[in-house]
Parts: sequence; structure tokens; C-alpha cells
Amino acid sequence: MVNLYDVIQSHIVNFRDQLYTSIPAVVVSYDPLECTVDVQLSINKRDKEGVEYEYPLLERIPVQFPMVKDCAITFPITEGDKVIVHFCQTNIENFFTQNKDDFKDKVSPRTDRYHNINDAFVTLGVRGYDDTPVKRQDKFDLYFKNSRLTISEDGTIELEALKIQDGNLLHTQKLEFNEDGNISLKYVKEDNTANSTLKIKEDGEIQLSEGISGSDIILKSGGDVSIFSAGNLDISSVGVTTISGGQVVIQK
Repeated sequence: MVNLYDVIQSHIVNFRDQLYTSIPAVVVSYDPLECTVDVQLSINKRDKEGVEYEYPLLERIPVQFPMVKDCAITFPITEGDKVIVHFCQTNIENFFTQNKDDFKDKVSPRTDRYHNINDAFVTLGVRGYDDTPVKRQDKFDLYFKNSRLTISEDGTIELEALKIQDGNLLHTQKLEFNEDGNISLKYVKEDNTANSTLKIKEDGEIQLSEGISGSDIILKSGGDVSIFSAGNLDISSVGVTTISGGQVVIQK
């Protein structure tokens, strides 16, 4: 005999099985023009008999980037990226298709659906325990593939680009603005055939260094020019002047 408890419990279970909140998923395809994704939910569903099955592919789900009215942060989305799919409290079709004036106007739900699998949108950035994006805990990092923008606590800003080919690092380019007001631009080849740095100091001094030969050119704010060379210095104008030694100082 069915009692009242069993009837209520059955209704609760049926309601729960049709109630969707949020769940991780994997991107199958991305349409950058429409800004929608097709996703496969990452956790299977299990019915009350213990039978497990996959959810169907969810298609044309709107992607929500970090943005406000006049500003947005966007980036490429590729197959295999992990996302969170959110299922809204009510039908959202009219909200996405009819509300074109900065979402100022109210819209009515098209149906009476409640937390339905068809009323979804996607946010980016879900990860597992072993898939952390944090490279350095004490710095702000913004990176894309082999390029990175870093801001340190002391105010230093670094822009770094790595050239990698077939898994091998070929060269590094780095632009740095440090807390003292100095600016440096560095280029290093991993095979040690090039290692050059250009520095602009707060007082206006400019220094160009070639790390392989140990040569330096310094342009001081007072007008003095100093040239330090581990080898010879050739100056061509009307003719050719060769200066041997290690140091040349030209004063204003």
C-alpha cells in the first residue's frame, strides 16, 4: 500500500531530476561571431535505479565574458576548454533575443520553465585541483600562450615574450618598468649568440649593453658619451677609424 510519505517522496525525486542549477562541461565547438558554444556536460546523470547515462550535447549556449557596458576582457575559446554551465531560474530566451537596448527593458518569460536544461549560459575558468593557472602566487599574471604580462607588489611591470619552436626555447624578449622609474628592454637567444639589453634610467641615462662581448654604450643626461668595448671600436664617416683598447670617453 502506498502511503503519503512515499507519494511526497516520489514527487520530490521527480522534481529534483528535472531541476538544473550548474555543472562543469567541456567545450566541443565555439562560434566567435555569435559568442556561443556547444558543450558536453562533464558529469553523467544517474537515475533512481542507479542507471547512469550521458547528457545530450547542449548547443548554442551563450558565453559570458567579464564585461560591462563599455569594457570587456575577451580571449580565444578552443575545443576542450573547461567551463561552468549555469541553468537559470526561468526561461531566458526572450532576454537574449529581444532585449537589445543594454538590457534596460523588462521581458516576459516565453514559457513557465523552471531551472530547465534549455535555459543555460556559460562562464569560463573552471578547473580541477591539478590544473591551476597560478604561475607565481605573489604576482599578477596575464598570459596568453608564450607571452606574459606581470605586475609585482613593488609596482614593477614586466612584458615577456618567448619564441618556442618544436618545443625548444629559441629566444626571450622582455620589457620591464621597475619601481625606481627605470625601463629596460632585453633580448636573449638561448644558444648564447645574442644577449642585449637597453636601459633607460630615471635620470635620463641610456645604456646599451651587449652581454656576449661585454660591450656597453652609455649616453648620460649631461651630454657625456661613454663607450666600453671588450674588443675594437670601428667608427665610419669619411674614412674608417679603428680604436683599440677597452674604453673610449667623449665629453661634451
